[in-house]
Parts: sequence; C-alpha cells; structure tokens
Amino acid sequence: FHHLGWYHASEPPQKSEEATLQRLKSTADDEDTEGDFIPLHTLSDTATTTTTIDPKSNVENNDNNHAQTHTQMMVSSEDKSFLIQYINPTYLTQSSMNEIKERFEEESSIQLRHFLNDEWANKINKATSSCDKIDNVGNGRASLNYHVGVTTTKGSSSSTTTNSSIWKAVGPAHKQRFLEYHHLSPHECNDNEKRTNERNLDPHENAGNSLHHLQTTVFASQPFGRFLASMTSLDVPVAYRGRVRRFRPGLDYTVAHHGILTKEPVLDATLCLCAGTGDQCIRDPITGDFIMTENNGSSSSSIGGEYDANHDKMRKQRELLEADSAWESGDVGGFECYIAADEGDTHDTKSTTATNNNDDHDDVDLKQGNDASDEYNEEDDTELLSVSASNNTLSLVYRDPGTMRFVKYVGSRAPSSRWDICIEYKVPDDDGPNDS
Repeated sequence: FHHLGWYHASEPPQKSEEATLQRLKSTADDEDTEGDFIPLHTLSDTATTTTTIDPKSNVENNDNNHAQTHTQMMVSSEDKSFLIQYINPTYLTQSSMNEIKERFEEESSIQLRHFLNDEWANKINKATSSCDKIDNVGNGRASLNYHVGVTTTKGSSSSTTTNSSIWKAVGPAHKQRFLEYHHLSPHECNDNEKRTNERNLDPHENAGNSLHHLQTTVFASQPFGRFLASMTSLDVPVAYRGRVRRFRPGLDYTVAHHGILTKEPVLDATLCLCAGTGDQCIRDPITGDFIMTENNGSSSSSIGGEYDANHDKMRKQRELLEADSAWESGDVGGFECYIAADEGDTHDTKSTTATNNNDDHDDVDLKQGNDASDEYNEEDDTELLSVSASNNTLSLVYRDPGTMRFVKYVGSRAPSSRWDICIEYKVPDDDGPNDS
C-alpha cells in the first residue's frame, strides 16, 4: 500500500496497520463507509428537512410507491425552469436527453462535460483554485501535513482537526483519506449574518458552501431525479446518499473494499471539479501538440505546443490544456476506477452493468470523449471502467452489486485538488437501463 502516500509524513496515520487484504474483504456492518439513504425532496422542501426524516421508513414507503413515480418520469417545464439555474441548458433539451439516454442504454455509463452553467462553474472554480493556492498543493508542491485544508468554523485553515471543523479529514486510513465538507446550521455559527455574505467567506468555506448548495438543492431534488430518469431510462430515484469531497494532491485516495458493496443496484452520479477546461485532451509526446478527441477516439483538432509566453491569454489556455492532458493520462491519479469483487468473496457476485466490452465509456457535452487511459492494474482483469478526473464533468454509472469503486491516489504533480459531489441514488431494480 505504498501508493497511498502514508510515508509522505513523519508518521503513518492511525489504524494504517489494519490495511490487510482480509480486512478490506470484510463485509461486516461496521465496514460500510457510505452511510444511509435519505429520500429526495420536492422544490417546496428546504434542504435541511431531509436530515430529519427517518431514512429506512421513507425509503421503504418510496419503494411501495414505485408504480406512481414511474408515471412521473417526464421532466416538466417547471423542472427545467429550476434546473436551468444551475445546469448547462444544452442538456435540458429533449434531443440531448434522448441522445444521452440512447448511449447510456448501450454502455450503462456516460460522462457529461461542461455540466454546470457558466455562472456556477466559474464561481466554484474561482473558490477551489484559491484554496489550492492558499494551501500550496498541486503541481509538484507536496504537503507533509495531513490536515492541510482542514478548516474551523471561522473559515480559517487549521493545522489540527477539531469538532467544529467544516472541512474535516475522513478515514480510516486503510480505506480512505480525503476532506469532507460539513455544513453548519445557523445556530452553530458564531456570526451567521456575516457567513451568509459570500463576499466575506474564506475560499475554503466559499467552495464548501457552493458545493453543498448544489448537493442539497439540486442533486437531492425530485426534479433532478426526473432529469436522471429521462437520461438513463431508469426509474426515478427514490433516495440518495452522498458527500462533498476534496482530494488533495499528494495526500488523498479511497481504496476498493467489500464494505462498500451494495445489495441492490445504484446509480452513481459524480460531479468532478478540478483544474482544466473540462475537454478531453491528450498531448502528442513527439510534437507536444494538444489533441482534442471525439467520443469515438479520433482526433478532432490539434493545438500547437508552441505559444507566446508573453501573451497572458495564450499562457492561461496552455495551462488549462496541460491540466486536461495530465488528468486524462492518468499519470497524476485522481481517476475513479470500477472493479469487480473477487468471485466467492462477497454476498453477490452478479456481473456489473458498469462495464464496457471495449473498456470504453461514453462521453457527452456534445463535445464528447473517451475513457481514462491509465488503469489501476494493467494485469487485473477485474477492472470494468476507469473515469478520468475532468473539470465540470458529471459521470453517471449504473453499478450492480458485486462492483467496487475507488478514487486513485492524487499525486503531488496533479494540477489541482480533485473536488467532487459524489452521490449514490437508490433506483428500483428493473434489470437496469436496457429495460425500457
């Protein structure tokens, strides 16, 4: 497990001695790191009301009402009016949803590039890039402090974890390490009026607040559930669970372990935000040109490696393309990989539909792309899918029981942190997206 980065600091993190194959294959109840499902909320609900609902009883009730939700799969004009405040309007057209649905039915996975509209994408990118600059991580800048980026209720970075942190370090180290954002309720804030004024927020809190707002207001809403159903041919999700995460260069990762195996199929929806344009781009090792690719893998355009260093706009564009190509290569980690659990080692070894006969995955933006070129283990035939980190890209993957996933350790040479909203949706099992 040397790739996890435990030896970058003076001492390994607590419980690292538990990183044994036997422990990672355990399916005991206390091995689950993902939490409970909670129901989606309506537009009239506030985001906080979902936290007061008993997850098990409401999920069961929603399952019983499956027939009713199945008839309400169409995205209404009211849904679109709500979603267009956050989502690239291209994806809300019926033709786009039909195209995405067709591809998802074929592959059970798809990546939607440039997913958020410009307002939200720019807002989040500004905050997240400021955090990396303040924390001095990425682009070869390695931190030996496990708590870099952990923040207090006042929004200032802290060298130690506290119970009042809003960006908290998550473990245990033998399964995962990343920062998770915890939104504070008004009575937990010392100065709530000031905190609600975005101009006064620390970048760490600004980034967390924005991502939390998207998670609870958009991703946890019934309109977004109907939107997902329209794009996947799955039924409307009845519940969800998720996190706002930050993977810091040189520090963070998740490990595939049997504790995360689900007993029922789920739809994974992960919105990734990181340095780059969000286009799929590879760099020609001979010419140095940046090659943009289409969804079938063919090159569509080439941008020369030479540039005017004195031209700020061109220099910035080159930096963004270098970030795109770094993430796409897989050399800096940060990609999400899906693998099959070993046969006979889990309660359910049903083959996953999160697979692709050609080890590809579809990619839409209506600027499309391919799969990540790097693999967790090139000789491991259990790998099903690998999804590169890509800015402002929503990844949808239908995951059957018997399938694990992990985020590859983000190397210190990564161009930025990998930030994401990681959601699992509970969907009624009707034999997957091909049953339409």
